[in-house]
Amino acid sequence: MSASGPGGGYSNAPGESNCTSCHGGSMITSGNANLNKLLLYGNFTGNGYIPDSTYEVTVSYKQSGKSKFGFQVTVLNGADAPIGTLTNVGSRTSKVTANINSATRQYIQHTSTGTAQVTTDSTNWTFEWKAPSTNVGPVYFHVVVMATNNNSSNDAGDQVYGKTFKMDPSSLLPKAQPSVGSTQTCTNYPVAFTGSGTNTPTSYAWKFVGGSPSTSTSQNPTVSFTSSGTKFAILTVKNSKGTSAPDTIPMTVTASPSALITNGTVGSVCQGDSLLISGTNISGLSYLWLHSNQTTRSVYVKDTGTYRVKITSNSTSCSATSAPFRLNWYPKPTVSIASSSSSDSFCNNYNITMTASGNNIDSVHWYVNGVLTYRTKSLTQAFTGTSNINVYALAKSTNACFSVASNTQKIVVVKSINPNNLSFTKTTGQINVKWTKPSKITKVEFKIDNGSFAQSTGDTALEVTGLNPNTTYQVTLRSHAAGPCSISDTVFSIKTNACSNLQYGVIFNDRTCKGNELTATITSLFNAKYSISFNGGLFLKDTIYKFSPTVSDSLRIRIVDSLSTTCPPIEETIAYTIDQPVDTSTNTSGNVSICGTSNTLQAKAGYTEYEFFLNNVSKAKSASSSFAYTGLKTGDVLTYIGTKNSCSKTYGPITVTVNTAADAGFTFTRNWKNYNFLADQASNASYVWKVGSTVIGSTESFTSDFSAYNNSSVQVSLKTQTTGGCIDSSVQTLNVPNFTSINVFEDLGITFLPNPFNNNISVLSEKSNIVNIKVIDQMGRTIYTMNNLSEMEIIDTQDWSKGIYHIVVQLSDDQFAGTTMVKL
Repeated sequence: MSASGPGGGYSNAPGESNCTSCHGGSMITSGNANLNKLLLYGNFTGNGYIPDSTYEVTVSYKQSGKSKFGFQVTVLNGADAPIGTLTNVGSRTSKVTANINSATRQYIQHTSTGTAQVTTDSTNWTFEWKAPSTNVGPVYFHVVVMATNNNSSNDAGDQVYGKTFKMDPSSLLPKAQPSVGSTQTCTNYPVAFTGSGTNTPTSYAWKFVGGSPSTSTSQNPTVSFTSSGTKFAILTVKNSKGTSAPDTIPMTVTASPSALITNGTVGSVCQGDSLLISGTNISGLSYLWLHSNQTTRSVYVKDTGTYRVKITSNSTSCSATSAPFRLNWYPKPTVSIASSSSSDSFCNNYNITMTASGNNIDSVHWYVNGVLTYRTKSLTQAFTGTSNINVYALAKSTNACFSVASNTQKIVVVKSINPNNLSFTKTTGQINVKWTKPSKITKVEFKIDNGSFAQSTGDTALEVTGLNPNTTYQVTLRSHAAGPCSISDTVFSIKTNACSNLQYGVIFNDRTCKGNELTATITSLFNAKYSISFNGGLFLKDTIYKFSPTVSDSLRIRIVDSLSTTCPPIEETIAYTIDQPVDTSTNTSGNVSICGTSNTLQAKAGYTEYEFFLNNVSKAKSASSSFAYTGLKTGDVLTYIGTKNSCSKTYGPITVTVNTAADAGFTFTRNWKNYNFLADQASNASYVWKVGSTVIGSTESFTSDFSAYNNSSVQVSLKTQTTGGCIDSSVQTLNVPNFTSINVFEDLGITFLPNPFNNNISVLSEKSNIVNIKVIDQMGRTIYTMNNLSEMEIIDTQDWSKGIYHIVVQLSDDQFAGTTMVKL
């Protein structure tokens, strides 16, 4: 029936039949001496094949008493796939094909001519086989031989033999021998591989599954793996005979932590300032800043340059180094100031212009006696006043950087120096003036009316004779002193007596504050006969006159000489100045409630000089209307006195109550999408938590779902107020992760079975790093939790309703995994 060959599929190869499908008897594959006489040989080199080479192959068999033979052969690789090419070369054989396991296999089989024996009781068949183009490792020639007695009967005299011949690659081919120091590594770690091989390799070809680079022709490449899991390094080598079979090294790659500097990649500060930079904020990490070896999550940096942080997972010891963060400097401006006057001392008042100069100036902040007084875009500023001041400036750049303080310009105001306590006597033809001379006056001159100045009679007295009676003379006393007020004039008028020889003097302080009294005293009238009228009043003997004027005017004095009744009254007119008070309101005591132990008291504006007191002890005296008290305690009493010209007023007392200052610091933790916030200061009157301008909480501690801020950076602020009314606020930046990027369970070695489920779920874990499991129903409710999972757990689900459930797993390195399961 099959004298010309059975057709493909009878070589006894895997998935095939053999000759026993038509012939009786059993297939003999072992335990038979005749099986050793079934041979396969060819012109192979190096005891094997070289890729792309063609070989002449012979199958031979010998058995006594057998005269007619058949055979079939096919060639497969170790995966039972057809390999190489079979070619028929004579009339004793033919080539056929068959589709086995969805692959087309080639066969060489006998023809009717090829069934005849070649010599007594023996046969052989010859064909060609071309090896595959690459080294695929060992190949297998599957041969079946039919030996018959040629009696045209299917009886026990017919026997079927099957044998498989293994053919390795030629020993002349190289064999790849890759090696690596350790098969354990972390993502993005450099791994050094060493390539070697037998038979003197001339080239190397690496393939790295999941590696970067993915291929290399270097003998000893260095590679990193960008993702975790099991990866492979595969090496083939080549020599003059061909290419080796690939050799594979499996690599176990553990995920390195995410290494980020949360400030971004670039930051800028003003020269001399510092910036707080922070590494990834995830629990279970250690930090090493490469520039300083600091091990905190956040560090302050101030020098220009680049900064990196190495972040290590405490559980895996894998680490990663961040991209560089570059810190740049905004240059600080420089400033100096100069006065429009060459002198720093002025008489009574000043009116000058200060000019600032320097580099990188956008605006100028002018300070008077340490208090910020003007902010100007202009580089010039006018200053006027009557009190001593110290002026310096700070320059501000367009980047909001401030310079160091400029030089200080001192302005000194020197008051005019005049004779004090003027008094005089007169007759019909003589004037006598006396005064007290301040020590700084070097000399005193005088003139009468519009005459020339002459040296006074003495340093403290002037006598002028030869005057006309009943005549008013203008007297000018000119004081000379060192300094800006080198010359000061005191001008007054005196009228000589008309006809009386009555001598008298007048003592009068010609300046006071509105509401205070002025006093005029007539002297030298002892034993004289007189009567006096002040400001048009009655003529009396009283020589002392007190009054309280409200505006500047003149005091009018009339004296009658009772011994010269025919003479008219002697008349004197003396001008006086009434200073207006700055503040006419009624001063009342009060209380101040402060936060902390410092308080700046702002005094009533308008005075030229202020003196501040703490518990009746003077603390400061200057032209500044404010004073910063420190170290205050409850019960302290504050007062101050404002002075302008001859007017002054005392303010206070103000009693201090010290309240505890507010502290708006806070901390937070994250549990997947939920952030837990806790204020540092407890039991305050109010708490207002915001993300941007949106209020998210109003209690000391609370939990908020941050799903709305998925994969973004947000500003979280807290404003808190104590029961004493003290307020503080603070802001922190939260880098919210991408909650939708949840690992699938398979990546983490976790299995939930079965799905769909009925009465229970089996949880299998290859690791023991699961912190907790949550099961969430379709309404978003957490219906089941489990903490610290072992390698296998059973969840009882008998009481659960049918439907869809969401499973969320949190790992110790703060990874999350999620899946969906259905209960039927």
